[in-house]
Amino acid sequence: MRSRFFSLLSCLLLSATAAQSVQAVDLTTQRQYYDEAKRALAKGDSGPYRTYAAALADYPLEPYLAYDELTARLNSASDEEVEKFFAEHGDLPQANYMKLRWLRLLASRGDWQPFVKYYDPKLNFVELDCLYGSYQLSHNQRSEGYANAEKTWMTGKTLPAACDTFFTQWAVEGQLTEQKRWQRAKLAAQGRNYALANQLVNSMTTLAPQGRLLIAVAQKPEMVNNQGQFMPADEAMSDVVGLGLRRLAKQDPQRAMELLDSYAPVLHFSHEEQVQIAKEIGLTLARSYDGRALEVMTQYDPD
Repeated sequence: MRSRFFSLLSCLLLSATAAQSVQAVDLTTQRQYYDEAKRALAKGDSGPYRTYAAALADYPLEPYLAYDELTARLNSASDEEVEKFFAEHGDLPQANYMKLRWLRLLASRGDWQPFVKYYDPKLNFVELDCLYGSYQLSHNQRSEGYANAEKTWMTGKTLPAACDTFFTQWAVEGQLTEQKRWQRAKLAAQGRNYALANQLVNSMTTLAPQGRLLIAVAQKPEMVNNQGQFMPADEAMSDVVGLGLRRLAKQDPQRAMELLDSYAPVLHFSHEEQVQIAKEIGLTLARSYDGRALEVMTQYDPD
């Protein structure tokens, strides 16, 4: 009886060991299939992927192969295929990049129904925001489109070409004012994006002279020493001098402090602008352990 028990136990142990061995072989084989399919897809060959599709169905990395295979033929893939991929593998890290390419493709075809279904501002692609804005303006959603345009416009960064089309639509409808061009040019100059700043200034009419001065001062802040050239004392000129003083503060805080006191009564800087200038002066002084740092910041921002 005892010998039978041990024989049975031995058989069970051998069976379990054999099962584990088969499983190990299966995983090893799957890995080999995966590597082969991955290499082939990188060369534009989907044959091995299709051959091993059934064997790799439960392999954890299979979605990455599906991504590569679908990406390679995205231009010809049906909407159903793409939607099926998102339904099954939408949590894949690369999925949003496929969504960007697909939505871009849909917009170029004027296929707006699936575009609107899958577009989401949380995707955080400015290009898609602009494409959606173009859709809004051309589909009688003007108030939403105008709000989208203004939000997207206010940046000193260069934006994708799709945004140029969107902003042109916005301008044609009379919404892109000189003041909005100025505000973006100022952001571009502050961000040292002088190519964009010049492009914006060249599109201006009444504020073009101040715009050229803005770009010059941003690059040569010592120009603010010549106070006579910063007239008339309007809001745009305050922006020009304010940027110049902030840049000068990093080079010569003492001189920037003197000029701030001199310009302030004439140009009527906004409180925010004065605080920013004083902050730059104060920080530069503080780095040199100059006791006047706190004094100048407190003078213009007592709170």
